[in-house]
Amino acid sequence: MKSILNRPFFHHLDALPATPGAYLVGGSVRDLLLNRRPEDLDIAVLSNPGAFAADLARRVGKRPIRIGKPGKQVFRVVTETRTYDITQVDGPSIESDLKRRDFTVNALALSLSDKQMIDCTGGLDDLTQKRIRMVSEAAFVRDPIRLVRAYRFGAMLDFGIDPSTAEAIERHSGRIQDTAGERIRAELFKIFTRVQAHTWIQQMAKSGLLFSIFPDLKALQGCTQNRYHDFDVLDHTFQALGHLESILHQGDGIPGDILENIRPLIDQKRAALLKLAMLLHDLGKPATRTGDHRANIHFYGHEKTGAEIFEGIARRLKLSNFETRFTREMIRHHLKPLHLFNADRAGTLTRRGITRLFMRLQENTPLLLLHALADARGKTAAGPENRPDAYHIFTIKLLRDYFSQFQPRKALKPLITGHDLGREFGISPSPLFGRILARIEEERLSDPSFGRQEALRLAERLIRETQNRD
Repeated sequence: MKSILNRPFFHHLDALPATPGAYLVGGSVRDLLLNRRPEDLDIAVLSNPGAFAADLARRVGKRPIRIGKPGKQVFRVVTETRTYDITQVDGPSIESDLKRRDFTVNALALSLSDKQMIDCTGGLDDLTQKRIRMVSEAAFVRDPIRLVRAYRFGAMLDFGIDPSTAEAIERHSGRIQDTAGERIRAELFKIFTRVQAHTWIQQMAKSGLLFSIFPDLKALQGCTQNRYHDFDVLDHTFQALGHLESILHQGDGIPGDILENIRPLIDQKRAALLKLAMLLHDLGKPATRTGDHRANIHFYGHEKTGAEIFEGIARRLKLSNFETRFTREMIRHHLKPLHLFNADRAGTLTRRGITRLFMRLQENTPLLLLHALADARGKTAAGPENRPDAYHIFTIKLLRDYFSQFQPRKALKPLITGHDLGREFGISPSPLFGRILARIEEERLSDPSFGRQEALRLAERLIRETQNRD
C-alpha cells in the first residue's frame, strides 16, 4: 500500500464519504495519478453500495439511480460536473477485484477512509513506464473487447503495448468475433479520434486483431499494384490513412482560407468516419484485380465492389444510417476527383462535370476531396518536398471552386419550381418533375448565364423528349 499526497485534481474526492471498505478504482485513479481531470468517478464498496450511494447523494444534493442488470447493480449519482458510479467489490477483497480487471494501469484503488493506494498488479510502475500491460491473459477470455481496448488505452494515453500483452492479443485475436459489433465500433471510433490513429491501426494489423475485426482487409496484404504505386494495397492504405490524419489535424498542404471553410464541416464523428472510410476504401481491389505484370494491373470498378463489401461491415458493426451512408459515399466515390483530374489533363473536363460531383456529394464534397488527396499522397514514398504536385494543385482549385462559386450559387433561389412546371406545361406531379428540376439545377450551377427563360425552354424540351419516348 502506497500513500499519495498533494496530487492535482484530488480535491474532487472531497465530497466522497470516508467509508471504510470503500475505494476509488480503475480509470478514475489512473487519471488522477496522471494529473488528468476525471469526469466520472468509479467507486467499489465491500458492503452495501446502496447505502454509500445514498450517503454520497445527500452530500451533493442529488438522488441515487439504480441501473445495470440483476447481479451487477450500479448506483449512479449525477451532479452538474460529474458522474459517480458505485458498485460492489468483485470478490472477497479489493485485491481480488483488481486482479480481475483488464490492464494494470486500471487495476489501482485508493482507499477513501485513509487515502492509501492499493497496487497489487504493478500498475504504478507501468504508469511510470508508460506501458499498457494485461493483468492476466484470462482478462481477454472473460471479455474479448479488451483486445481492442489495449490499443484504445495506448492511443488515449500515448503508452506502448507491453510485448507479452501484444503476444497474448495475437493468440486471442480471433475471440473478438464473439463480441457485439456495437462494442467494437465504439472502441474503434475512440481510436480514430486520436491524432495518430494510423499507428495504432498498424499495430492492430501486426497482431492480427485488425483482420479478425475486418477479415476482408487480409486480402489487401500482398495485393500488388501498378507502377504508379510503391506499396501493396494494405501498406498503401496505412500510408493514405497517415496522410489523411496530417491533413485533418495539421492542415498539411491546405491553404488557410480553405481550412477556415472546411473546419466547421469536420466534427469528431465525421473525422472518425473519414478515417474508417480510408481504412476500407480499397476493399474491392483484390476481387477486381486484373493484369499479369505491373504495367497492366487494373482494378476496374473496385470502388463499387468495395462499397458493396462495406455494407456487410456496417451491419456487423451496427453503424447508424448516417454513419453507413457517409462512409459508403466516401468509398463509392473516392475515385471521382481523380477522374476529373484526368479529364482536365486530357482537355475534356467540363464545368458540368465538376458541378455533377458537387451536386452528388453536396456538403460532403470538401471531405471527399481531402480523402482523395490523402489517397493520392499514399501511393508513393515521396516526401513533402515533392508537393505540391499537379493533383494537389487541382484539388485545391476544386475546393476553392466549391466554396467560392458553387456554394453561393446553390444558395440562390431556384429558377423554376414544380408549381411552375404544372402551370406552364399542364403536367401533373410525377418522377419526371424531379428529373427536370435536377437537370435545370445542374445547368444553373454550371452556367452563370443560364436564366429562367433558358430553364423553361429546357423543361419544355425534356417533356417533349419524354413524351416522344412514351
